[in-house]
Amino acid sequence: MSFKVVAGIVITAILGFLVFWTIQYFRSQWIEPGHIGVIFNANSGIEKKVYKPQRLVPGLRETIYTYPTKVKAAIYTMDPDFGERKVADGIQVVTSDNATTIFDVVVFYHVKPEDVFKVYDSFGALDIEEIQRQHIRRALKEATNVAGNRYDVFQMMGVKRQEASELATSEMKRILEPKGITVIDVLFCTAYPNENVQSKITQRVNALTELQISKTRRDIAEIERQIAEVKNKAESQAQKLAAAQAGGKSLSFLAVEANKAAIEKWNGQLPLINVRSGQTVIVDRGLIELLNQGGK
Repeated sequence: MSFKVVAGIVITAILGFLVFWTIQYFRSQWIEPGHIGVIFNANSGIEKKVYKPQRLVPGLRETIYTYPTKVKAAIYTMDPDFGERKVADGIQVVTSDNATTIFDVVVFYHVKPEDVFKVYDSFGALDIEEIQRQHIRRALKEATNVAGNRYDVFQMMGVKRQEASELATSEMKRILEPKGITVIDVLFCTAYPNENVQSKITQRVNALTELQISKTRRDIAEIERQIAEVKNKAESQAQKLAAAQAGGKSLSFLAVEANKAAIEKWNGQLPLINVRSGQTVIVDRGLIELLNQGGK
């Protein structure tokens, strides 16, 4: 009997030990890399200690809360396949021209280790996902409307989008940093204009297109005018040059024709006496007889 009692006690102890560690295993919680954790005790409140990534086993009346120290993206989008809520969750922005337009918006944020108790004091027992769904989204709506009041819908969707994002980032920092959330950046992404805004966009695009076409036509007309002007100047200069060359050639042709006529009339004999104007010539009897003989 004593052996059975001892064996029963040992088996009971082993089973108790296994049950205890099984319970502890399932009650244990990981603080993932890139996160920090704090422990809340229902009797004594929040424990003033920050836990780095590790596995913790909280007590029976303890709860572990974790916060991201790495950069986390809160995505609010109309695409139901993305974002935290997996529904159409874009942010409505009212712009200075009183147009309401939905934007996909992304908020990049994290929690600094020294701010973890500030976050707990601000949001209590809410985990970071719930904080993101409720409080960060509410702050984002406030910040985006502040930014939207500075610009019209065309600027928000176009050239001023980056500037509006920077303004929304500043507003988010002002709202959330006192609560322990460090905002890094806010980005306005895809816009979803309503039918009225889309109609205005189409009208503006058409007007800009017509303006560009008109400007292109003016440019073409100016180029054609310049081409015609250059062409007319070139033709005028060519005519002047041709006339000058024709005049020079006509004098040469006249000289050639005169020489040709003289050659055709020449009998092949050279004159015996070449008399210059004003020159005195003395002719003797022998020369006269020679001339007479030549005449015969």
